[in-house]
Amino acid sequence: MKKILSRVLMFTRAISRTNKDNKMETYKWPDAQAPLAEIKPITRIQHGDTVIDNYYWMIDYFKKGPDSTNVVNYLTAENSYLDTMMSGSKNLQKNLFNELKGRIKEKDASVPVLKNGYFYYTKTEDGKQYYKYCRKKGSLEAKEEVLLGSQVKGHKDG
Repeated sequence: MKKILSRVLMFTRAISRTNKDNKMETYKWPDAQAPLAEIKPITRIQHGDTVIDNYYWMIDYFKKGPDSTNVVNYLTAENSYLDTMMSGSKNLQKNLFNELKGRIKEKDASVPVLKNGYFYYTKTEDGKQYYKYCRKKGSLEAKEEVLLGSQVKGHKDG
């Protein structure tokens, strides 16, 4: 708990600084303009209700239609804006990420459950992001069978 409080204090120190007279100065945010999404009203009737959706065109990202390039460009602009606005906290973000990751037990396994003659369990391995779903027949000393894991063709784990 003390570490979390110290990180919160570090964050507040990151957004406000002290000058040589030990007076607090407000953090100077980067001068960046947030991107504005284009408004293209679409009127839809669903279950008897009329709905006007100004941003329905953004669903085109998933459909790969004529507006999909505009959606990707808008999302790229949003990401650039976020990176610019958060640039002053890069070290804090890195420190918080490393602290949280340090608290996670990377190599872990669930308690095996016996069902229909097999022990089923999940496990994670160091450096991997996803669970492996495994089973062993008859006893926990039996050969492990991986039912579902990140070794699926075309999948990159990590």
